[in-house]
Amino acid sequence: AETHAGKALLHGALYGLVDEFDGLGDHLELDGGRHTLELRADGYVTYIAEIMVEPGKTVTHRASLKSLKKK
Repeated sequence: AETHAGKALLHGALYGLVDEFDGLGDHLELDGGRHTLELRADGYVTYIAEIMVEPGKTVTHRASLKSLKKK
């Protein structure tokens, strides 16, 4: 199995590893409102998004990190 060392941050604070939130049963539990989601991994461009969460609703957010290596 491939291991990903990506980190998930909310409002600049480490929330966990990306693989912990695969959406198949494991997901982030957030309060309603606007949140800053950041995904970081060595060798990749940091991904930052503002997401809006409605109380009691599920929001799906997918992202792909771009490699820093030039092809």
